[in-house]
Amino acid sequence: MYAVLSSQAEDYEAWQADRSTGVTASEISILAHGSRAAWAKLKAEKQGIAPKWRGNKYTQWGHDREPVILSFLGEEYGIVPNDHVLRNDDDPRAMGTPDGTHAKGDVLGEAKTSKKERWERVPAGYVTQAQWNMRVTGASAVVLAVEYYDERDDGSLVPRYFNDFHVFIIDRDDDEIAYLNDLLDQFYAMGEVTEIDALLAERLEATAALDEAKADLADVDARLHALIGDKDKFKYVSDLGTVTLVKPKPREMFDKKKFGESHPELLEQFTVPGKAPKPSLRITPAKENA
Repeated sequence: MYAVLSSQAEDYEAWQADRSTGVTASEISILAHGSRAAWAKLKAEKQGIAPKWRGNKYTQWGHDREPVILSFLGEEYGIVPNDHVLRNDDDPRAMGTPDGTHAKGDVLGEAKTSKKERWERVPAGYVTQAQWNMRVTGASAVVLAVEYYDERDDGSLVPRYFNDFHVFIIDRDDDEIAYLNDLLDQFYAMGEVTEIDALLAERLEATAALDEAKADLADVDARLHALIGDKDKFKYVSDLGTVTLVKPKPREMFDKKKFGESHPELLEQFTVPGKAPKPSLRITPAKENA
């Protein structure tokens, strides 16, 4: 029902090349839950005109912890680690790299890590990935194990509960798979994107990340201010940095409008041309539901 292609451990370049010829579970999740910009960015990656995301310390942590979680899945459920690209025989566009497979072929394994509180349900993006991997392989269920972790003040990551994995069983949903197949068709029917579109997509994603970071920063600053309280002056020094609070005095400003009304000749006499402005790049994102 599916072909076994290259291995990430044995030949990383071939593994990436194989993945680029179809749509993987992580990529179908982008199509299912991502914005118009996310679709364009993925299309640009497939065309080879946009760089692939290389991950961060959190994805690296997940990669490093994967063998530990898969060892548990092997002991409890007979899951065998997998790093091969798998390609569906009936539709070679459908590809996946499930974290683990089973000798009987009807069960897959997924190893996840999370810094959030204990899940009540599997996040939608991971459910989509699981359904797609079942679509690729013909499996009927996915055993997903998540290990929670914390981030220390120095930025290091540590497991929250050692050898305590939260297990979910995700059953195959053929209606959901049909929906994902439709998204796959739409993605392949989508025209090629230009290099400018590719950069626009990158910029929109970067802007969204920046907005989220600004909101987080504003929240932290508000909590710091609340902790300090209503003081005119405050200073705190530690190995991490310095927090200073000073209430500024009202500033004096020059009212150009009133001055011009009272002394129009003087305003005209002392108004001189400024420096030639630099070119201004203005970007107006399209409305998402337009």
